[in-house]
Amino acid sequence: MIIELRRHAHHNDGNLTQAGISLAIKVGETMCDQGYTHFATSRKPRTSQSLFAFAVGAGDFFALAYGHLELDALDSVHMGDWREYFAKHDQILVPEEQLVQDEAARMVEEFRKGTRKIPSDARLLGVGHSPFIECLVYGLTKQIIDPLMECEGVVLNNYNGEQFRLVKQLRLP
Repeated sequence: MIIELRRHAHHNDGNLTQAGISLAIKVGETMCDQGYTHFATSRKPRTSQSLFAFAVGAGDFFALAYGHLELDALDSVHMGDWREYFAKHDQILVPEEQLVQDEAARMVEEFRKGTRKIPSDARLLGVGHSPFIECLVYGLTKQIIDPLMECEGVVLNNYNGEQFRLVKQLRLP
């Protein structure tokens, strides 16, 4: 399975701003012809709004007509703990921190549970939050990536059924 994970666009009070919508549509224009077969977001509206704006830009997310998954792996249920973490480390993942270890393990478990019925030859586009995408990437690959800005992302490849490899980072200029 090939997995592309993207951070949502700019928002205000949980919904995308006009600038966020415009950026997501512009980034979506670079995402056409990728052959996405499955889509996932967190439960927060800004992630599904970003996904739909990417779709408008790409113009060919036909599989989205069948709906998308909401994956708890793309968000955190421990926001109070993360607020303390952010005050200490900003958005940088420090793998030695217990919160990062615990959340990475939880996110990988949630990701595997949520995607277990997706075929191995699928291409999944997921939209989530920072630093939770970075934490999931760490959990799946044991690699630390720099914080993602709005609409940036990563591509992962599941190369042997269990192991994931970071293929590339999708950074905006």
